[in-house]
Amino acid sequence: MQHILVVDDDVEITTLLTDYLTRFGYAAHAACDAQTMRAQMAAQPIGMVVLDVICLLYTSDAADDLLC
Repeated sequence: MQHILVVDDDVEITTLLTDYLTRFGYAAHAACDAQTMRAQMAAQPIGMVVLDVICLLYTSDAADDLLC
């Protein structure tokens, strides 16, 4: 099963997207901040990240985690 991580500080958006992706057979996970994003990425292999770049700009090294 493909794991997709949705990262956004707006809970309504993450809920909407994870519900939608789940209906189509994906294992969708949500994160509302960089710390939760890191925990989700460590917990399972993430195949794709749907990312609100603006919410991660507030954390200096969060975007670097995605590139490694």
